[in-house]
Order: sequence, then structure tokens, then C-alpha cells
Amino acid sequence: TETSVLQKALMESGLGTDVVGDGMASGLLQTTFAAGMKGVKEENVANVINLVLDVLAMVAKDGFSENDIKSSLNTIEFQLRETDSG
Repeated sequence: TETSVLQKALMESGLGTDVVGDGMASGLLQTTFAAGMKGVKEENVANVINLVLDVLAMVAKDGFSENDIKSSLNTIEFQLRETDSG
């Protein structure tokens, strides 16, 4: 979501024009995680990779804020309600 720590860091970095990737996907046999950016200049590709790895390492070390968790749960709850509307 737009409130995710990784998405905020990528957009605020100014290294690209938009965030792409589905994040975590568990629909296949093996769970995957994808994150990236559109509009990244070739000389900034390594900076995007390092930013993603740094943010993931920070979250692994420090965890998520209570507000981030509440926001994510709210998003999931909304998506479940929308799916169950028929």
C-alpha cells in the first residue's frame, strides 16, 4: 500500500517515477516477494537495490510500528469486505 515503509522509502527517494511489483505473493508453490521502480536511470539501479535491502534490513531489525500494523490490517479487512460483497 502507499503507507508501507518500503513504498514510502522508494517514492521519497526520487530514484524513479513509480513503485512496481506485487510485494509478497503466495499463490504459487513458493512464496515470492517483488519490489521495484519505474523510470530509474541506469546509474541509479544499484541505489534502488541498496535502498530496498536497507529498508528490509531495518524492518527485520526494528519491526513495524503499531500504526503500520493497524494500517495494514485495515487494508486487508477492507479488501476482504470488498471480495465478499457478492
